[in-house]
Amino acid sequence: MVEQVGDNLHQLHRSWVDGVTLDDQLWFQAICTSRSQGLQLQGGLPQNGRWLWKLIQLGYLDGREADRPWDASTRSMRYAAILVDRLLGALEIERARVSVMFNNSLIK
Repeated sequence: MVEQVGDNLHQLHRSWVDGVTLDDQLWFQAICTSRSQGLQLQGGLPQNGRWLWKLIQLGYLDGREADRPWDASTRSMRYAAILVDRLLGALEIERARVSVMFNNSLIK
């Protein structure tokens, strides 16, 4: 399902699987977040964005055995990473919209 949306971040962020358990939905959304973050990395990151990316990555990757992950902590971390990814996506859409409006106002 993730491959079907290709490189379209907006469509990727709207992906949803109906009729599955919470764990399965979080797993699917974590896969979408991983893909989203990978696509955003292709453009490069500013220095301060690297740390945020690393924190998000901690949330959607499976914990190591040495970290002794619990189901509840894994769910919470995945949820937080998914939420931050979606908020960053919404921020980028809004930034592009405002940029276009600003550029159009300069042309007039």
